[in-house]
Amino acid sequence: MRETVPDSVLETAELEIVDLPPDELIERLKNGKVYVPEEASRALHHFFSKSNLSALRELALRRAGAGGGRADARSPARACAGR
Repeated sequence: MRETVPDSVLETAELEIVDLPPDELIERLKNGKVYVPEEASRALHHFFSKSNLSALRELALRRAGAGGGRADARSPARACAGR
């Protein structure tokens, strides 16, 4: 995977996590709502498997719960309503 940032960036960042179950994120990827269709297809076949997305979701929620910086975990509906 090439889309990485150093841990120090996450440790000092103000996080806003929009919690989305893996199946919903996969559907958003398929519908071109995350990446353009060509990139979405490649991402789904190479990295964003349901098991990887589940693991990433768990890591994000743990990070938010650990209080590294200010973390705000929201459901998608609540996050969108605030914008």
